Amino acid sequence: MVADLNVVEILDSDEEDQLPPFNAREWIGKNKKYPRHPPRELEFYCARQLRIPQEIKNAFPNQALNVAAFSRTALPAKSYALVFPAAETCFSRLTPSMDIDQTLESLKTRPLPPIKLVDELNQAARQAILDGNLSVVDSRFPSTRLSFWVIATWRWLIDMVDAREEWKAARDWVDRRRGALVAADEAAQRLLTLGWDVQLAAGERSLQFARAISDRMVTDGMMDIMITVLEKRISATRRLASRIILVQRAFMIEILKAERAEDLKDAKRPYLTALERKVKEGGVSELWFTALWEEQIHWLAFKCDFTALTLSYGK
Repeated sequence: MVADLNVVEILDSDEEDQLPPFNAREWIGKNKKYPRHPPRELEFYCARQLRIPQEIKNAFPNQALNVAAFSRTALPAKSYALVFPAAETCFSRLTPSMDIDQTLESLKTRPLPPIKLVDELNQAARQAILDGNLSVVDSRFPSTRLSFWVIATWRWLIDMVDAREEWKAARDWVDRRRGALVAADEAAQRLLTLGWDVQLAAGERSLQFARAISDRMVTDGMMDIMITVLEKRISATRRLASRIILVQRAFMIEILKAERAEDLKDAKRPYLTALERKVKEGGVSELWFTALWEEQIHWLAFKCDFTALTLSYGK
């Protein structure tokens, strides 16, 4: 998910209203270390300065924008510089010299800082606020001072640029197979309407789906999505639903936890016990599951046939 992941989220305003007022004179510029477990009022004080303004978020692609349009969106360039100043030197006790509109313009036109520097700035930001700093200085443009929320915005945009590149690669992969694969033609059409980072089944995001449309290895999360889709298809067909069970990765996780038969007893493995009961009482004839062949870094599909008493697998 592309978001300001490295920023302490502001909690609901009701909680903030119940907190004692933040005493800046007690905390700011007093040579104090940012506490490992800060009081909530201090946490709120810093979080307010670090959170990306909604006005800035509204100026860039919404997560529901379809993949086809998103992959053509103009975004700032990433920097791959290996040499940059220490994060602690990038703060100033002077107020920001750019307002939100000027900062937005700079975000759209200037290259993004290196990701390593941005992450280091995020780590140092709360201490910098406690030390009395009021702004961030981008050493590439030393004459301008920016608000603290620019740190989270840089990280958010870096993630967005990465996401766009992933979707571009996925679209290219699909386009190369159009005409030869019916599924590729269908996928190309679906990408015209699929949001580039929206919630999907199995609790995953559509951005993770970009990995499946490529030659890269399918992730655990992507496997869960595919199994969930197949489960729904099986459930919708009465003839299949009555005799086939397709299980999530939790099945193999439970199996691999067992080192001996005793470990599979009812009290220790409630998930497997419930599954066994369903097989015995429901007239199920086939159990399908997946497993990762770690040595070959490859997923395998297995079918356990309770009628023929066989176990078969395929790549």
